[in-house]
Amino acid sequence: MCAESASTRKSQADTLVDLLRAMAETRPDSRAYVFLGQDGSETGSLTYGELDRKARAIAIRLESFSASEEPILLLCPPGLDYLAGFLGILYAGGIAIPAYPPALGKTLAHVQSIVRDAKPRLALTVSAVAQKLAAKFSGIPEISGLERICTDSIGDESDAAAWSEPQIESGSLALLQYTSGSTANPRGVMVSHANLLHNEGLIQQAFQQTENSVIVSWLPPYHDMGLIGGLIQPLYTGALCVLMPPSSFLQRPVKWLRAISDYKATTSGGPNFAYEYCVRKISETEKAGLDLSTWTTAFNGAEPVRVETLDRFGAAFAGCGFRREAFFPCYGLAEATLFVTGGEIDRHSRLLKVQSDSLKHNKVKVTEQSHPGSISLISSGRSFGAQIVQIVNPETLKLCDSDQVGEIWISGSSVAAGYWGGGEESEKTFCATLAGMEGVNFLRTGDLGFLHENELYVCGRLKEMMILRGRNYYPQDIEHTVRGCGPDLSVAAAFSVDVDGEERLVVVQEYEGRERDLNAEELFSSMQSAVAEYHEVRLYTAAIVRTGSVPRTTSGKIQRYKCRSLFLRQELGSLAIRVWEEPSLNNPDASAFSSTAHEVSMHSLSEFLRNYIAQVLEVPAAEIDTEVPISRLGLDSLHIASLVNKIEQKFNILLDRVSIMDRYSIVTLAAQLEECLISTPPSSAEVTELESQSEQQGLSWEQERL
Repeated sequence: MCAESASTRKSQADTLVDLLRAMAETRPDSRAYVFLGQDGSETGSLTYGELDRKARAIAIRLESFSASEEPILLLCPPGLDYLAGFLGILYAGGIAIPAYPPALGKTLAHVQSIVRDAKPRLALTVSAVAQKLAAKFSGIPEISGLERICTDSIGDESDAAAWSEPQIESGSLALLQYTSGSTANPRGVMVSHANLLHNEGLIQQAFQQTENSVIVSWLPPYHDMGLIGGLIQPLYTGALCVLMPPSSFLQRPVKWLRAISDYKATTSGGPNFAYEYCVRKISETEKAGLDLSTWTTAFNGAEPVRVETLDRFGAAFAGCGFRREAFFPCYGLAEATLFVTGGEIDRHSRLLKVQSDSLKHNKVKVTEQSHPGSISLISSGRSFGAQIVQIVNPETLKLCDSDQVGEIWISGSSVAAGYWGGGEESEKTFCATLAGMEGVNFLRTGDLGFLHENELYVCGRLKEMMILRGRNYYPQDIEHTVRGCGPDLSVAAAFSVDVDGEERLVVVQEYEGRERDLNAEELFSSMQSAVAEYHEVRLYTAAIVRTGSVPRTTSGKIQRYKCRSLFLRQELGSLAIRVWEEPSLNNPDASAFSSTAHEVSMHSLSEFLRNYIAQVLEVPAAEIDTEVPISRLGLDSLHIASLVNKIEQKFNILLDRVSIMDRYSIVTLAAQLEECLISTPPSSAEVTELESQSEQQGLSWEQERL
């Protein structure tokens, strides 16, 4: 299809349904989406025609429940079922609520909060997830009360012929994008079809995407970047989309770059931490054969972009054909659908040196030279289309001068209608106004920044939400978890601090009991374990302080920013404090794996797992309980992924990271691995090694194995 006809198709589409229908009519047999399994091989694909038929078949099932204009929970694992389910909801005239299938603890509370707020009747899922929901969450009303519809049980796609187009318009809601955690008031951003199509147009323009582009995405589809940038943008542009599970990237990030290389991708990206993770985890051996020369748009967003990370990644992968100018720093948020500003393709990202002391006082003083008092900020680019970006004093609500830092305000067709249920918070966030621009509503982002030569520089946050490894965390959620770690715990404050270019989590917890009764080490261990289990992030520092030490307003609200300042100045007067250094992900003691895989006993497996986790948590191995679920030991998602990767490489098997977190203890995981070894014949290399050893002992390798 020529560019002109593609442009015509998009200009005539009022909804995503219109868009996919047009693609199915004009390019029914073109392969649109490919999904890669954990091992990197293709496990499925969909043409536009197949995707359209699947969406219609799902819509027919939903229509039997009279689901039009209703919010419908989407609880599918990442993959083609997620994509078909999302579009099936839209084809039924429903409102999709992207979410992740709940696991014990971590995501369960988040899903519960969504259900309480949106009050959906229906959950669209797959059979395996539905069985898990029925078995594990039968006592939880928010979950058990949902009517579950399994996409993989829906009949022949020929049934799709009975579908009738829903009565929806461009202003109809397409999805609720939830941004909050479990204890904070849940906030579902109401995103319409018009918002989506407008924002996809901005992304296409900024990224210079065409139907010849190839997009690779490992990003979770239940987050705005993964859904709107990873799943919907390929549909909008007609580009080929290659999808892979997020867990695949976490376990072995080289699989992401391998997919880019194999499919000659032009566009891919993620949060800043993803690039840093590749630098730390991908070995020189793994780099061999990678060809990243086709990667022209390496977008970096969803958290502060670090100049040091871009430099390190660019240097590390220059030998693989990666060009430093391919980096595309950008800025966006769910309340503006996704994309707000971005740079220019094939241009080195603009850096601006400013005086750090002035920046602390919300003043921008540009300096030409590097010195101890200066810092480098990276541009997040300019706005596209007719969107307006203004910098506003958050207290006076007046425009800032050009040399002032202020709150970033946005107006344009990508800005969502508000939060589900409306209310004071929705009005305050989405309906701000400026003197001299009466009649124009602005979105208050809560982010701090300034404009320099028409480009946006983001330099802080007005609101208290933390961004850790690309994910949003509300301090109230962390504080709620920590307060449950022991008796005599009252007020807590959670915030993040910069440590070597990465945001790390700090918790300050008040203790009401007698000081002589405080078992600080036991409490620190419980806090680390609970935060890792429920939020999949590790604490950097925990401080236990006396009652009244956490600063509060006269009305009792926690002053987290002030508490952070006291912490950094070491003025909290802590009863006890613990700092956890970030352990190496690459070099745990692997002595238990020094022998061949088929010589490893269950005992040595258990000891390896125990020693590995003990090193990560910086505790004696004797303190690691081998019979409790691994999720309760205090590992975060990256360390679980690293452990899974080491096991997979050693035994040449595939493991499910989520199952390990939810189901296995060290003992049961070791037993599962031993069972795999018994049922799997040794590799040719192991046979050779075992035969060599056996010859010295006068035994055949078969006898030795028995």
